[in-house]
Order: sequence, then C-alpha cells, then structure tokens
Amino acid sequence: MTTKYLFSKRFVTVVVTAIGLCFGVLAYAAEFSADLRVTEDNNKTESGKLYVKSDLVRMEKLKGADQAILITDVQKNVTSVLDVKGKRYFVLPMDITGFIPPREIIDNTVKKQVGSENVGIRQCKKYQYFLPDSKKVVVTQWVDTTINFPVKVCYHNVKSLRIPYENGCWELSNIQEGPVDDALFQVPQNYQKATVSMIDMGDTGKETTQSSSAPRDETVMLIDMAKLEYTKGNKVASLLQLKYALKAVWQEIPFMAADVRLVNKRGSFEPRKSNIYKIGERIYLACHVLGYQFKEGRAQMTADFYFLDMKGEILFSQKNFGHFKMESAIPNPTTQLDFNFSMSGISAGNYVIKVVLHDKNSAQSIEFTKDILFK
Repeated sequence: MTTKYLFSKRFVTVVVTAIGLCFGVLAYAAEFSADLRVTEDNNKTESGKLYVKSDLVRMEKLKGADQAILITDVQKNVTSVLDVKGKRYFVLPMDITGFIPPREIIDNTVKKQVGSENVGIRQCKKYQYFLPDSKKVVVTQWVDTTINFPVKVCYHNVKSLRIPYENGCWELSNIQEGPVDDALFQVPQNYQKATVSMIDMGDTGKETTQSSSAPRDETVMLIDMAKLEYTKGNKVASLLQLKYALKAVWQEIPFMAADVRLVNKRGSFEPRKSNIYKIGERIYLACHVLGYQFKEGRAQMTADFYFLDMKGEILFSQKNFGHFKMESAIPNPTTQLDFNFSMSGISAGNYVIKVVLHDKNSAQSIEFTKDILFK
C-alpha cells in the first residue's frame, strides 16, 4: 500500500467524514459553494473548496502535492475519488470507502441539540454527539439554519470509541448561495478509471488490462487496506475494514440459494435421510441464501410455492406464501430460510416441490426444486 494508492489520504479521510455527518440534512440543503478549512489535532491545516447541489457534494484540494477531488452522490451512496495529477479516479460505495465512515461514530453515540451559536456571521443550531451514559463529547456540529448544512464539525475523544479517527475540525467560510454548475459533479471525460495494479505501479505509464472476470478494483483495495491495518497492529481498524470488504464482496455475489435440503423439523439444517413421505406428512425444507440486498440495513424476501407432477404440470400453487425480513449491519453468508408444506387429497406417487424466491430490494428472483415421493 502506497501513498499514491490513497491519493491525499488525510484530506480524503476528513472530507469523507464531513460528508457522512451531513447525511441527515443534505437532502434539504440549498445550492452553494464555500471555502473549506481542515484543522488537525496538531494544528496543521489543509484548505480546499466545497460545492453542494441537492444530493451532490464536491470537495476538492487543488493546491500542494496531494491534490484530490471527491464527488459524492448521497442519494446513491457513491463517491468518486479523483486523482487530479494522474487524471484517474476510483468509484467507491460511500459506506465502504476504506476510511472509517462516520456511521461508526453515529451508531455509538447519542446526538443532542445543545443550543444555538454563530459561526462567523452564520446562525447555527449546535449539536453534540455524546458517548452513551457519559458526558464525554465525541463530535460537535454546527448546522446553518439558512442552508440547512453543517458549516463546522469538530471531533473530540474519538479514540475512546476505539476506531481509527483523529481529533480535529473542519469549517466552511465565504459561503456563496446560488446555482452551482452541474459539470462540477461529473468526472471529466479525460479521466481514466484507475485499477489497483495501475496505482501500485505508480506513474510508470504501464497499464494492465483486467479481464471481465477479474475482481473489482474497489473490493481488492478494501481487502488490501484491511491487511495493511492488521500488519500495523491496528486489529480493531482491520476488523472494521473487513466488514466493508465483506459488504463489497457481497455486492458481487448474485442472488442465489445454496445447500437446499429436506430436513426433519423447522429450524434444523440436518438433512433428512430420504425424500419418502407418508401421505399427509408435513414436509420441511431449508436452504442458505446469499446475495440478497439491504436497504437501510433491512433485507426483505418473499416466496412462491408450486406443487408439480413429474410432467411439470402445476397441481397447486400459492403466491407470497413466505415472507422473510432481516435487519443486520453486515450480510450473513449462512442465512437460513425455513419452509414447511402440508399436502392433502393427493395420491401416492412422485412429485416436485418448487420454490421461487424474490429479493424485494434488488427485484431479483431465483428458484429451486426438490423431488419427493408419497407412499
């Protein structure tokens, strides 16, 4: 992992954090531009520009050796990181950028409005994020009442959360309200989408072509960053990076069912010894599902049931007979779904049970079957 790999790592880390803390109000923000100043805990400062247009945010640092631009679509939860000198860019899911996102802070603190206060000439509501059952403040945020956007955010005591953040502040000034050019939120046509191999080679100009079956560069980068944190001894940071890597890999897995099997009872995953049933006996079926998608931390699936003869003719069917909802911070590759069926009025013989499973969040569907024999 090199500094070129991350472009302007410190600047990107801070501005991604800043964008994240804007999520709650960004949809209502006015169009504006502003000067951006970042002050680290050691009083070192970085400066740049910020542009906001509805759900789009552009942050840039165009002076110095580590120039970088971030263009974020909050609605789509995607950030493009532009390497200005190299004329190349990465496209990263916002919550798995590889730089620990503010969600890790928000989920572990309590937000309270503590009053009103001016930042320069801007009237603001002042919020603070407290550790639960503690008076210790982790984040202080000033939200401008006119543009409904944070114009100042400071981080304190973040190491108490045992996540790889640093204390510091960022602040907006010279805010100019008014229309912002759409072109500022688009990647220039002369920029090339960067690959991990290109970044690792530096500026040699030599490129490698990845096959269509090659891993996604963003995913490889996240895995590499987890490895880097681990080798540095930052095991908590490595674990968090692995969580984002798992989410990225999950995005590449198609919606699918695995280990479909007949079982003896609901909740069991031990396979039944045979597919032979007495007439009227209840049938239990289980499987693992992968590749289902989350929206706001929630997955939703429905199932249709078909009972067929060996010629494929449908003898009985029921739409939406199964509903499955799950909430999780990370996907589970061993998610188990359980089904049970009771048949009546049928004669002895061979039949087929077919289940069609629908992922509500991705609009994808899959199906699987099991042969059974009634005696």
